[in-house]
Amino acid sequence: DRLRALRDWASRFPGRQPRRDVWADIEHTIATRSSSRVETTRAHRGERWRGQWLFGFLPFYSREKGWSNGAKRTTTFGPVVEAVTWDMTAIDMRGWHGFETTVSCAAGGEPSAVWGSESYTDDSSICTAAVHAGLISFEDGGSVTIEITPGLDEYGGGLRHGVEAASYGSWAGSFRFVQ
Repeated sequence: DRLRALRDWASRFPGRQPRRDVWADIEHTIATRSSSRVETTRAHRGERWRGQWLFGFLPFYSREKGWSNGAKRTTTFGPVVEAVTWDMTAIDMRGWHGFETTVSCAAGGEPSAVWGSESYTDDSSICTAAVHAGLISFEDGGSVTIEITPGLDEYGGGLRHGVEAASYGSWAGSFRFVQ
C-alpha cells in the first residue's frame, strides 16, 4: 500500500527546474554529511533522550495524513549543530515546520547566495543570511538559531549589513532566525 501510494504521488508530481546549477551543492552536502554530526535533545511521548543525528527523517505513510517526513510526529527539539560551512542551507529540513537548530559559523566566512529578508528561502546560505540579519559578521562568525517555517508566496530582498539578499517569488520552504 505504501509503495502504491508513493508511486501514485510521484506520477502526479510536476517537478520544477532548479534556479541554478545544483550539482556543486549536492557534492558539498554529501561531503558535509559524511563529516558532520548533529546532537539533539528531543521530547517524545514524555521521554527525553540525547543522540547524534544526521539531518533527515525517513518518510512514513499513514492512512489519516498520507506521506510525512516524520518531523510532524515530534514535539520539542533542542539541537546543537557543530561548525558548518558558510554555504550550508536548510533545504534538507524542508517541511520540518517548527524545528529549531543552532549552527555555528566559523570566523572568516565567505558570502553565499541569499533570498529573502526576515524569512529566507530554505536554499539560502544560513550563515550569510545571519550576517544579512545583523546577528553575526563574516570576520567573527558566531552561532545562530533558526526555525524551519513554511514557504512563502514572495520573499523581499535588499541590502543589509553589507549583504545583498535577492527578492524571489513563491518558494516551498523557509527559515527564520530565533532571537
